[in-house]
Amino acid sequence: MTSERVWMATEPQLGRAIRAMRRHHRLTLTQLSERSGLSVAFLSQVENNRANPSLHSLGQIARALDCSANDLLSAATTDGPIEIGRAPAVFDDGQRSLAPAGEGIAVHEIRCRAGRKTEMRSHPQDCVVYVARGRIELVIGATELDLAGGDSIIVPAGSRYEWTAVDDCTVITARLGDHSIRPRR
Repeated sequence: MTSERVWMATEPQLGRAIRAMRRHHRLTLTQLSERSGLSVAFLSQVENNRANPSLHSLGQIARALDCSANDLLSAATTDGPIEIGRAPAVFDDGQRSLAPAGEGIAVHEIRCRAGRKTEMRSHPQDCVVYVARGRIELVIGATELDLAGGDSIIVPAGSRYEWTAVDDCTVITARLGDHSIRPRR
């Protein structure tokens, strides 16, 4: 896969961070308003970077989102490059990488013809297996599962697994490395 680095501006995006945290908690603006004691209109302006909250207001928002003001400020600053993968190559085995290498995540698209069986594999981290199209028979240890288009499963770290394509199919796999982004507590 060819890739390029794009340097992001280090301008804080506090509104975006607050919106992401609110959505993570599955709150509406009205619910955040009720929890924080701030108006919906003001919170909307903050989320759209049209207004900056005072330190007191930021503290109220953070408490309502069950985090610290420092967590929100840290999430609001983008520093460093973002890598964009361009035109991923398709390998002989029908697999292609969908994420730039070395960034703590491995995402692959695997296209299989009916009857193709993968090799038994295992990963040191959890692996998401998503069937985008078709049907597969997935074996994890001694458990056999039938997955169809739209189905997904998380294969626990260290588990041995393989699958056989029942139909022509497209499967997406994703693994996060140890230094992946995780919510702070």
